[in-house]
Amino acid sequence: MTRTIRRTFKHVARHQKGVQDPLHTLSLGSCRDLAMLMIAALRSRGIAARFVSGYVHLAQDDDDDELTGGNTHAWVQAYITGPSWVDFDPSSGVVGNQNLVRVAVVHHPREAIPLQGNWYGSASDHLTMTVAVKVKAVTDNCSQARMGR
Repeated sequence: MTRTIRRTFKHVARHQKGVQDPLHTLSLGSCRDLAMLMIAALRSRGIAARFVSGYVHLAQDDDDDELTGGNTHAWVQAYITGPSWVDFDPSSGVVGNQNLVRVAVVHHPREAIPLQGNWYGSASDHLTMTVAVKVKAVTDNCSQARMGR
């Protein structure tokens, strides 16, 4: 189902709040719209599914140690007997959580509270927010000590 949604539906970035009506998603949808479409299909088949909000981090070709950069992203977790909750990303067609950074797992996207805060400044100030996802491999000092390093 994940790969079929990826092949069949057009994915776009959409900056409006919330999720759109599934009928609109059939022609064009963001990652959260495609996730909700898949969740509805899974639930209609009696499969437990939940909405995941977070980030996808993107590998840089010239950096061996790190994955840097990323975007806000949404995908699906479905309950599979045996492995338990499994990540499915219908916008990329990927199964598993590689390159996904989970922030919230909820029944419906409205339950995934966005960042909130206050801004004090003048009305002419340009308001933007930039999110950078940087993942770096960390060595486990305890493991190294046990191995005599």
